[in-house]
Amino acid sequence: MISILNQVTCCPYCISDFSNDSFFCNNCKIDYNPNGDNPFDFRLRSEKLINTEITVGKNKNAFNTYSNSGVYNFNFGFRTNKDSFDFSKIGQKKAQNKLLSWIPKGGGIALDVGSYNDRSLINYTEISNHILIRSDYDNPNVDMLLDAHALPFKDNSIDLIINLALMEHVEFPHIVGREFYRVLKKDGVLLTNVAFLQQQHMSSWYHFTHYGVYSWLINSGFKESKIKIDAAGKKYHGIFTTASLIGVPNLLKKVLLYPIYFLHRILWKLSGIKSGKDLEKIRHLQTSGAINSVATK
Repeated sequence: MISILNQVTCCPYCISDFSNDSFFCNNCKIDYNPNGDNPFDFRLRSEKLINTEITVGKNKNAFNTYSNSGVYNFNFGFRTNKDSFDFSKIGQKKAQNKLLSWIPKGGGIALDVGSYNDRSLINYTEISNHILIRSDYDNPNVDMLLDAHALPFKDNSIDLIINLALMEHVEFPHIVGREFYRVLKKDGVLLTNVAFLQQQHMSSWYHFTHYGVYSWLINSGFKESKIKIDAAGKKYHGIFTTASLIGVPNLLKKVLLYPIYFLHRILWKLSGIKSGKDLEKIRHLQTSGAINSVATK
């Protein structure tokens, strides 16, 4: 792992290369691994000023003016990549398998940011022949500690970034998104799962609608033609969260909540018949617990 980190890491403050094969920044005079610690600690040692620009006014979507372009014309929804690896033996949920089926072929360096609790990721990246770097802000069991707002990686150095249930936990999502875009190689892939209709949990700051994910990716630098966005699941997650009916046993919860869920499905079906439209995709996007996205640089 040290040889891989030597290839791709840099100072998270100034983005300068480290000195020789050490993790010392001559510019900032900071040694990021003075005691040979494991995990390596690339978190910021003090405040970093980040200037960013966003142009407002050009995107009429922001003012609820429907148009034939942008988010209102975007084709939401994507299918499992049929040209993917055989992940069937991993045995994960279908929604996760669908998202991770877009792991690119050809191997390379994969960065997992904040998904350490999902231990199956290493199985996916082994099958796809990627070298996986596992990172988090404060979990000591990863390969490296970092702040996603200031990634310690060189420009165009990473082939694949995976972040599952991370983006709701960062305070400045657009800064993190631009960092992801910066460190990805050309044709590199970003796979993201972010909370939508879930209760506030741990340090979750923002939960994203599908429109929010679109805006986040576009303003991070990705082109509309190179992004895919879909609901992570088909079940109406908003009433099945762990905060619903707190303290009630799971079996009793299901007895109470499933009739509401079935009524929800019936009402959407009737609305679709009345309007003459298939509303299932819209239902998935508007009532899912999380949103998945695939973005290629």
